[in-house]
Amino acid sequence: MPAITRGLATNPPAVPEGKAKLRLFDDKLTGFIMEVRTSGTVTFYLRYSDARNRQREIRLGKLGDITVEQARRRAQELRAEASLGGDPAGDRDRLRAVPTFADFVETRYLPFAKERLRSYADHVGFFRLRLKALWGSRPLDEIRPQDVADLQDRLHRAGLTNATVNRYAAFVRRVFNLALRWEAYEGRNPAQHAEMRREHSRERFLTETELRALFMALRDEPNKSAAHALALLAATGARRGGAGCQVGAHRLRAAPVDGANLQERSAAAHPAV
Repeated sequence: MPAITRGLATNPPAVPEGKAKLRLFDDKLTGFIMEVRTSGTVTFYLRYSDARNRQREIRLGKLGDITVEQARRRAQELRAEASLGGDPAGDRDRLRAVPTFADFVETRYLPFAKERLRSYADHVGFFRLRLKALWGSRPLDEIRPQDVADLQDRLHRAGLTNATVNRYAAFVRRVFNLALRWEAYEGRNPAQHAEMRREHSRERFLTETELRALFMALRDEPNKSAAHALALLAATGARRGGAGCQVGAHRLRAAPVDGANLQERSAAAHPAV
């Protein structure tokens, strides 16, 4: 085994006929390798054993990109790291295994959400309309909290309501929560502490037709306490939180009402003419 030197690297031996490469092992630093290809390219590697005594190998660089001295110095550093229980090749493999945002959302998140979330179509829209172009090619572990804050500002400047901006943030948070749960990457959720923007409540009043349908359904509701409470709220325009209003000397409290069943009973009892 020869010593790997600058002279050897710049004037390497020929690759044996019929072979694609020739590997030379340094006689001073165990595991330091110089590889010569038939094209004349020289590349340096380090071979070592990890904590489980498995043989691993990591590429240090190509001659021209790094010098022989730099390759040797880097090999010494990585060998010392491996001796202390580290695994440089394993760290490299883990980084390479981290999916991009687009890969994870398309191949794992959306198929999972399709069978479980009513808001699946919205999530598809969030991803395809804006997030795929913005973050699609970035590995999950490279998206930072500032990126999420910048996204919220961008959406706001584009004219989206605070409610929609908040839904985007909630979508991003859910994507990263699942990625962490499934160990797709190591780190933190960049949207964990995203600031949710103040939403402006909207009021909507029932039409005359809707009010008529409501009172007909309440007439047939078996839970009379709940029916009376809802009728009172509808008649007075009080808010739902006002169901605890004073009625004489008694306090009226609304009981839960199954709206779907209430509507079905109304339709059955009062069919359209």
